[in-house]
Amino acid sequence: EHGQQDLGNFIYEAFGIRFAHDIGRDSYNLPNYFNEGTTKLNYYVHRAEAHNVYVINPDESSGQVWHAKSEIETVEQKPKGVIYTVDMTPAYFEQIEEGKRGYMLTNDRSVLVVQDEIVPKEADDEFKWFWATEANITVNEDKTVTLTKDRKTVTLYFDSNVDFELEA
Repeated sequence: EHGQQDLGNFIYEAFGIRFAHDIGRDSYNLPNYFNEGTTKLNYYVHRAEAHNVYVINPDESSGQVWHAKSEIETVEQKPKGVIYTVDMTPAYFEQIEEGKRGYMLTNDRSVLVVQDEIVPKEADDEFKWFWATEANITVNEDKTVTLTKDRKTVTLYFDSNVDFELEA
């Protein structure tokens, strides 16, 4: 139990470079970390926004249900690729009817696909999807994102059945 709101988080490396991070841990010596009436969820590293997950109707809450758990399921594993899924519903059950997140490594494990399938309880909910990186970020006019670090580049492509905006 590390108390971070990170159900569905992932790390992505290409060319020996980490392009999607887990921010990690903080210090138990932070002010009011264990004081009654405060919560470590006030610290960014514990909130869902600090992980590579989505947040529904972002506010001062932690972004996911506290202590939510789910199992990772291997759907298919082959030498050139793998597919995993995780049920995200426990982390968001107050806001969604159902949520599934799929991860696929394909093209000889050189391409990562992250797919979220979400059935919201309210049609007008706001969804924000976060990606933690130390790379330089370029949002392109064609709704792609280029990440560059140590002279290596990866491109993020987005496919959505709803309108969306990208911001760095």
